[in-house]
Amino acid sequence: MVIPTVVYTTDFEPVTVLSLRQDIIDTLTKQRKCILKTPEGMECRLMAASVVVPTHDGFSPRDIIVTLDEVEALALQPGWLSGQRSAVNLAISTIRKLKTELLKYLPKD
Repeated sequence: MVIPTVVYTTDFEPVTVLSLRQDIIDTLTKQRKCILKTPEGMECRLMAASVVVPTHDGFSPRDIIVTLDEVEALALQPGWLSGQRSAVNLAISTIRKLKTELLKYLPKD
């Protein structure tokens, strides 16, 4: 199972959205930190931070994912929030169709 997860800076600014597997979420919940590798081989350290947020019936503690280095976080493979997925799929489909059409006009060796 993959969970779209927002990664924040230590100033609580959203940096990126990652699609994290359940085992990574479990590690963050239990150990409060983990290291992910970027496609380029860099390491990105993520930490779980507990914050108190207002809810309809008072306040409730929640965990958020925080990074100390937003450049490292931006180098990770991005994920998409549920509401963004259809637009992303449409863009990917359009790019693939354009690529196919363009390849028709390139000289064949």
